[in-house]
Amino acid sequence: MRRRKPLATVTATAAEILAVAVGYAAGAVFWTPLAVPAFACMLGMALALLGIFLPQPTTPRLGIQLSGIGLCVYCLCTDHSKVLLVADTVSLLVAIVWLAPVIMGGLVLARHGAWLAGAGCALTLFSGVAVLGYNVSHWTSVRSFFFGWDF
Repeated sequence: MRRRKPLATVTATAAEILAVAVGYAAGAVFWTPLAVPAFACMLGMALALLGIFLPQPTTPRLGIQLSGIGLCVYCLCTDHSKVLLVADTVSLLVAIVWLAPVIMGGLVLARHGAWLAGAGCALTLFSGVAVLGYNVSHWTSVRSFFFGWDF
């Protein structure tokens, strides 16, 4: 019989909700500099990679390695594909669905004890929501995780 982990689930869910709320406020309301989402994304990638090397006894090692490397690949593919650049309703829905793996990763990894990779997912979610909030609320410039363009 598997032991339930309600505290881990509640903590991870609260972190994800906080990442979305603060990310939206940072991107759409406060218009943060480009460096803030980029730093949060790079810090999330660093935490996920750090989780590979630090022992976390409750999680299988292969799962941590794949999640850390997968989060880095996800961030680079997101930045390269420019999926967070929103032009209409369909592209907004695609961008929201594109953030779903980071949300699920943050919840599942924290539940299984991979807190560093889970925190990396939460920081990447913050960065993604901040960039998405900025792109929805601005018409003269757009952002990606690591780059910004002015028109």
